[in-house]
Formats: sequence, structure tokens, C-alpha cells
Amino acid sequence: MVTSLPKSAISGLATSDSPVFAGVNVGEDTLSVYDEGTWTPVMKIGTTTISTGTPVGKHIKIGKQVTVWFSIPFNRGTNTGNVTVTGLPFASTQDAPGTVILNDYVDGSPPIIPSANSGGTVIAFYVLPLTTETQLANMTDAQIKASTASTLYGTITYYAS
Repeated sequence: MVTSLPKSAISGLATSDSPVFAGVNVGEDTLSVYDEGTWTPVMKIGTTTISTGTPVGKHIKIGKQVTVWFSIPFNRGTNTGNVTVTGLPFASTQDAPGTVILNDYVDGSPPIIPSANSGGTVIAFYVLPLTTETQLANMTDAQIKASTASTLYGTITYYAS
């Protein structure tokens, strides 16, 4: 966690200004938290973990805003159920959509969008409707080829307490 910042890091500061985190006053706004770190994303289908290899998760938290990035190697096997990623570093205070890149062997048509769901540390994945006649639906094992290795990449920005 950063607790101080050199004057040269913020252009336009007068020499008498002294930016210090843990309640830094930068103009009219007070910045109380800046944190960078790692987290361990765990991909699941239903309740079964399908992550393989070494998943990578990084985050930056500025105040209440959190941005996470993740890369998860996985193999669906023959598991069935809804696709989720657990282990967000901070609980989300509201639903927040993000971006996901689907590697080989994942059907991204119709488009799939991740969402950090309110009140938890879980990312759910949704299949976007193609017409006004259909509704948003959970991404399931049906979008992933069985018993094939692949990788899921994504990023989400959300708000935490």
C-alpha cells in the first residue's frame, strides 16, 4: 500500500504542497486508499473448480474503485453448470460489467459478458440476448468445449466498501 507520494509524481503541485496518502487532500478530494496487489482467481463450473495451471490475478484499488485483471488456464472436463470466477480481492457493492476475452474452444456467440455481482466476491458470466425476444442468461458449460484446455482473460472495474 502506498502511503506517500513524491511531489514530482503529480504535475502542477506547488513546492509547499505535500501529497501524503492515508487521507491525502489533493485539491477538493481526499484519497484514502491506494492499493496494488495480486489475487487468486478460481474458475468454476457449477461448484467444481476447473482452473488448471497457475491462474493470475492483479488488482488496483483507488478509494472505493477496484480494477481487476485475470488470466485463468482451465479445462472444462465434463462438468456442467453455470460458469463463475471466485476470489475477488474486495466484495463488490454493486453489479459491474466488465470485459472478457475468450480463447479457443469457448463459444462467444452470442457475446458473453462478465459481471462482479453485488455483495460478493464472485464474477458471473452472462450470455447477451440476440433479440428483444430473449433474456440475459447465465453462461454455462454449453459454451465451452468438453475436455479441452483453454484460457480465460478478463478485466472488471467495480466499487467496493
